[in-house]
Amino acid sequence: MSPGAAAFRCCGCRSGQPAMASVTPAAGMAKRAIVFAAVSRPPADSFGASCVSPSLAVGRVAREAFSYSRNRVGTCAACALPSRVRGRQNRLVSDPLLSGKAAFVSGGTKGIGRAVCVALAGSGAQIVTCYSTDSAAAENTRSQLAELGSHVVVRADISSSEGVEHVADVCAETFPDGLDTIVNNAALVHGAPLTEASAESLRQMADINVVGPLLVTQRLLPMVREGGSVINIGSRIAALGRSGRVGYTAAKASLLGLTRSLFRELGPRSIRVNLVTPGMIAPPDPVDLPAAEMAAIRQRLRTQVALGRPGTSAEVAEVVLFLASDRSSYVNGAEISVDGGM
Repeated sequence: MSPGAAAFRCCGCRSGQPAMASVTPAAGMAKRAIVFAAVSRPPADSFGASCVSPSLAVGRVAREAFSYSRNRVGTCAACALPSRVRGRQNRLVSDPLLSGKAAFVSGGTKGIGRAVCVALAGSGAQIVTCYSTDSAAAENTRSQLAELGSHVVVRADISSSEGVEHVADVCAETFPDGLDTIVNNAALVHGAPLTEASAESLRQMADINVVGPLLVTQRLLPMVREGGSVINIGSRIAALGRSGRVGYTAAKASLLGLTRSLFRELGPRSIRVNLVTPGMIAPPDPVDLPAAEMAAIRQRLRTQVALGRPGTSAEVAEVVLFLASDRSSYVNGAEISVDGGM
């Protein structure tokens, strides 16, 4: 249990749970919390207390939920969610949408990528994922996925031919019967006005965000079975634009062209290609920002997002899960925004 959290009996499910009342002051976001519901309790996040709810962690899937001040003290993470969201969470636990399927996820050890790996694995898929540099995050993800079955986490630079070849070798060994889903999630962002951005940083962003998905998809396509799915993770700022993010925006915008052309190429093979564009997503790792910066973030959320809050990695992962499943069998060439209304 995180510091300051007290046990109570939830007024919804009557289960003994850590209280959601306390929020770490350093985050500067009083009355807000990110609650991680997981099979094995994750570290407390600086946005709020960690909590494991039985209705979310029924032996299968680690989920993540964002809770706001409207949540009542004395309500656990699951019961604080709207009933429709609770229904989706419980359905994911009891209905293995991807049973028997195989998936590769690039950049799967942090943020959205990690949430996607956990969601797919929790729904029955076998996962191979890769990371570039952060070994600690990779170990954390490896341990989390181990609770959900037999999965593989490897180190590989998907912007290089050698790294992609390593990924392909691991996938071929792990999935001898073929691959069902490719999730191109790995990304890199450098923030600077174009006049101040170095040529090296611009090339790095192009290599990771554009060349990487092209190389990965090209190399793994021969392994993809009929009815498979390629899912590219873009960004809403590619369409909206943002000062200081020209290189990143241009790179992410390229994924729309990749998606729109590739779905036509692969349609005759019954392989679907879609694009998911997240908006403002809350960071999964601890943050400690000055009060003025936090106030600016809250103001931007109020003015730019219709729902008035950031999304979570888990909310993006639910869309990816849908696109990877047979429930989206007639969804092809689509761009799906997960942005709360921007």
